[in-house]
Amino acid sequence: MKHPVKIEILVYILVILPILAMIIPMSIATTSAATSNAVSDYLDVRITSTESRLNSLSGEANRWHERYFRSLVAVLFIGIWTLVCQFSATQRSRMVSDAQSELLHLREIKATNEARQLSQETEALRSQNLETQRQLVAAQEALELERKTQLELQKSLAPRDFSAPDPSNVARFDAFVEKERAMKQFAGIEAAIEVIPDFEARRAAGIIEDKIRNAGWVVASNTLVDTTPDGVTLLRHPGNLLKNPPAVPAADELKSKQAASALAGFLEALGWQDVKIQTGSEAETGRLYVPPNKVVIQVGFKPNPFLDPEWGKKMRERDQEIRRKMPASR
Repeated sequence: MKHPVKIEILVYILVILPILAMIIPMSIATTSAATSNAVSDYLDVRITSTESRLNSLSGEANRWHERYFRSLVAVLFIGIWTLVCQFSATQRSRMVSDAQSELLHLREIKATNEARQLSQETEALRSQNLETQRQLVAAQEALELERKTQLELQKSLAPRDFSAPDPSNVARFDAFVEKERAMKQFAGIEAAIEVIPDFEARRAAGIIEDKIRNAGWVVASNTLVDTTPDGVTLLRHPGNLLKNPPAVPAADELKSKQAASALAGFLEALGWQDVKIQTGSEAETGRLYVPPNKVVIQVGFKPNPFLDPEWGKKMRERDQEIRRKMPASR
């Protein structure tokens, strides 16, 4: 079986190889020519395509270079404009800050001015209110004074009476009761009443007569006279002033003085004005002589404080104060 293989190999070498040697170069040449033509055509197409592409790319490159240049120029202008804008913005921002500071300062000045003006207006209004209040207080005081003056005028024009004080005013009512009881300590003393021919004076004299009678005094007379001092004048016994040296006053002499003081205190407790005690005449033959154990009561016109001088009021007030401090009993 080994021999046929060798024969085939030999045939292959001797027959086929020469044929192949002749055919293969011919095929290769034909193929090479075709390949060369194809490659040439391909290369031409590629060259054309590449040239076209190159032209296109060159155009595009030129366009982009132009755009790049324009962009550079634009960027340059934009940069410059940006710097200008930044500078302007910085300047405007500084100007805005300065304007805001100035505005704030002006507002502070305005607020301070308004506050000062408001304070001045408030102070002026307060001063005006104080002045108005002072005027109001002064008007109220004047009105109160006018009211008191009217009350005093009405009281001065009203007739004198023996109306007891209001019991709610305990101090004044107790003083009234005490003064009324003090007159009863001088029961039995003689009293002579002299009154002017005036209705109000005669009425007051009648009231005095009733009161001293109730206290136990003996009313010896009640006569009309032409003139007497205004108010009520109580004449007491002068004492032993004519004797040299003066003797010790008798009990009746002291009783005349103390009874006059008690009656004067009672009348003043009622609010009667111008009640005064005077010493009677020292001459026993005189009309105004007051014997021991006797009091002369002179009733004149009701005094009007609006017609009296100021010095007269002060003298009466001092006299009344002295009598209030004097003891009313024996």
